[in-house]
Amino acid sequence: MSQESVFPVHESLEAIKALPEALHVSSGEPANPKGSPKIKSRTAKIQVVVAGEKGALSMWDGNGKLLMRQEDTDAGAVQLSDLVVCPRNEGMELLAVRADQQLMVYSLGQLPELKLSHRLVGYIDEVIDIKYANAESTQIAVASNSNDVHLLQLEDMACQLMHGHTDIVLAVDVSNDFKLVSSASKDNTVRIFDMESRRCIALGQGHTEAVGVVAWPNKSTDFLISGSKDRTLKIWKSAKLKTDVDEPVTLKVRSNTVAHEKDINTIAVAPNDALFATGSQDKTIKIWPTTGVLSNPQAVLKGHKRGVWSLAFSPVDKCLASGSGDSTIKVWSMTDYTCVKTLEGHSASVLRVGFITAGMQLLSSGGDGLFKVWTIKTNECVNTFDQHNDKIWAMAVHPNGQTVVTGASDSTINIWEDHTAQADQEARAADEGKELQQQELSNATRSKEYGRAVQLALKLDRPYQMYLVIKSMLLEGQPGELKTLMHGLVDEDLMRLLHFVRAWNTKAKQSEVSQEVLAALYECPGSIERLQSLEGMKEVLEGLLPYTERHVQRLSKLLRGSYFIDYVVEGMSLTPLADHGLMPTENVTEKVKTKPTKSPKKSPKLAPKSPKKSPKLTPKRALKSTPKVKSSKKAKKV
Repeated sequence: MSQESVFPVHESLEAIKALPEALHVSSGEPANPKGSPKIKSRTAKIQVVVAGEKGALSMWDGNGKLLMRQEDTDAGAVQLSDLVVCPRNEGMELLAVRADQQLMVYSLGQLPELKLSHRLVGYIDEVIDIKYANAESTQIAVASNSNDVHLLQLEDMACQLMHGHTDIVLAVDVSNDFKLVSSASKDNTVRIFDMESRRCIALGQGHTEAVGVVAWPNKSTDFLISGSKDRTLKIWKSAKLKTDVDEPVTLKVRSNTVAHEKDINTIAVAPNDALFATGSQDKTIKIWPTTGVLSNPQAVLKGHKRGVWSLAFSPVDKCLASGSGDSTIKVWSMTDYTCVKTLEGHSASVLRVGFITAGMQLLSSGGDGLFKVWTIKTNECVNTFDQHNDKIWAMAVHPNGQTVVTGASDSTINIWEDHTAQADQEARAADEGKELQQQELSNATRSKEYGRAVQLALKLDRPYQMYLVIKSMLLEGQPGELKTLMHGLVDEDLMRLLHFVRAWNTKAKQSEVSQEVLAALYECPGSIERLQSLEGMKEVLEGLLPYTERHVQRLSKLLRGSYFIDYVVEGMSLTPLADHGLMPTENVTEKVKTKPTKSPKKSPKLAPKSPKKSPKLTPKRALKSTPKVKSSKKAKKV
């Protein structure tokens, strides 16, 4: 191995890659940088791409000729740490790794020019604010503890940068036509970027402290509203901005005022652009007109116990939602400016709120890392998600209301889709299927197809129907078929049946069936080992044992009571009643009937004085009437 050539590149080298011979470019006259010695031209056998500490890519041939130098002017000078040449179907690509964990992918198909095809951001710091950047909901604008605004493609997370601020960007907003992006920063400025060229086209200066929030109107781009830590509110003129400018134009202030006593945290513009609301750390919400001079607010809403972090107007109703550091969400009427609802559920500050489903539901994100869905009509939280591990500072609802994106301090961004309609359709289909299966279960029970009925009852999770099926089997005297069915159940169905049995065993009327099922299971071959292997069997036994002991005690007491009944029945004498004169015999009755005819004088008491009062001595009347029994005794003596 011998040394071919040595030449200077005028910076510290971090990475170098040799290009395949198929990608070599033709060499012209040397294009050496200033100060580098001229090198005698000769045929070069190698061409390399060099990455250095200045953040620029350069291409050299083996003779020391600089063929190309390209800097990433879009993101500033950041040191490059590695290079990788990647073959692809369309050609070769060059992957450059930056020190700030960004990956730039360059196309090598048009050498000596390097074209940046896309950029990947390997690490996003704490996400502070986020907005949708196109109508297709495939791109978002993100502010994340950086001086640049990140435009992320949600399909492949490719990233483009909008730079111009000299300090951390705190807030972003996108115009209603998705053509302009506004940003607010700690450098006390407001900037407007063109979405297509990603260049800063306007600059707003005037705030004396960090600008924390910006907001576009919903129907135009004629003005832009900003709120700052200096407690001032400014409305900037932004109508008819030109996008093909070399330098950003200076925005003019249309109106400004000292709006609050502390930092302004949030701004929300009404759907009709007639008014807007501001929320502050001074615990108040103020309503302002968008036209005229900002002097006095139309209304001041008080009720929160801590600073207001977020505001959102309903797209349908005349109401405003607010999220506060007191962990509550309040809904305010824009007719009389009163609080109509208060939603409680977060355990920390409510940082973002937004309406969905035509104003029927409300979304909220908080410092507890929870993302909640509320139904406004019932004041109930219908769902809670905990995909984030830290404070959820950013949340954006797309205008179509179908997708939501959230960003948090854990450096993650989550995309959510509304599947309510799909879930409702699936629920209806499931209900229809259950109705058909329920009808099939009824038919199987009626036709005494007990095996099919048991399977359907378990599948539909119908414990009472299962109870009726097994009871019918026992009434028909088919314990053997019950044992066969129990033995043929899979573990999942068997565990569900045991839960049914545990529920039946708590009721005295259904305990007999539950004990019959347990007896059938016990008699199945290998049942003990199988039941021991079931997960959750311990909990089932803990529920069965107390009630089973209670049933045993109840039955034992009932059995002892039955012995007393047997003793009483055996001790009672029903046949000797006639001997005690309580029931007349047949002979005595005959004598009583015939004796008055032979000797009516000897038995005057038995002879009736009139036909209406003549008594007839029968066993039934003798048992029921005490006087008649006495008369029968006298007749016997006579």
